[in-house]
Amino acid sequence: MDTLRRLATIKNCHSVWAVASLHAEQQRLDAVHRVLYESFQPGDAIVYLGNMIGRGPMVRQSVDALLAFRRELIAQPAVFAGDLIYLRGVQEELFDKLLQLQFSQSPQDIAEWMLRNGLASTLQAYGSSASELRAVAQLPATQISRYTAKLREAIRAAPGHAAFYSSLKRAAALDTGSLLFVHAGLDPYRPLAAQTDAFWWGNTAFMQMNQPYQGFERVVTGWHPEHRGVFEAAYYTLFDAGAGFGGKLLLGQFSPRGNLLQVFEA
Repeated sequence: MDTLRRLATIKNCHSVWAVASLHAEQQRLDAVHRVLYESFQPGDAIVYLGNMIGRGPMVRQSVDALLAFRRELIAQPAVFAGDLIYLRGVQEELFDKLLQLQFSQSPQDIAEWMLRNGLASTLQAYGSSASELRAVAQLPATQISRYTAKLREAIRAAPGHAAFYSSLKRAAALDTGSLLFVHAGLDPYRPLAAQTDAFWWGNTAFMQMNQPYQGFERVVTGWHPEHRGVFEAAYYTLFDAGAGFGGKLLLGQFSPRGNLLQVFEA
């Protein structure tokens, strides 16, 4: 049920603009936002497909840019706060789990796994480091708890950041049931409420789908480990050109039926 509560519904939509994983590349994000500001029309929606933080060097600046653009856009006539949706990606999931590290049975292993997956730049953004995390992970749970409390305080001290992280959605769907946006994929054999980590880590069966998932004509993802750019199959679209890995940041406009109308690269 928690997954369903965290599913965003896009209503009365003319088109959806999707932003692929950006990995804290603020300059690419700024370029995408310039296009969006000129092209977005009332009745459109924007879905950021996760991995807004992590790996790249400008985590705080990227979150600040997301918040500033949101304020600027919803100040326009007939544009509403719900028109902009932010999905939880791998990087946001890692950061959330880090803040609960004191409950882990193997904090050292978890910390190393998180660092291998790109968490170090997010730590730096909020006043910590990879070396500090490694040291803290060897300590008792009470001391790890003090460390995570310090990180939470750093998030709260950055204007708007705590509210941003708490606003993240698991997935976004059109109210017509035609189009579903997720971060990395899903398990086609499970309902939305039972996806758990499949939204963030994907599922090998996802790319073998031979029928629509629960009636959705198309599922759009914003992350793929091979960064294939735009890859369209019968029932899904992979949308990731490798921002944060030396590639471009993608912005795409989708029709309510899932047709990709245009693509912009930054």
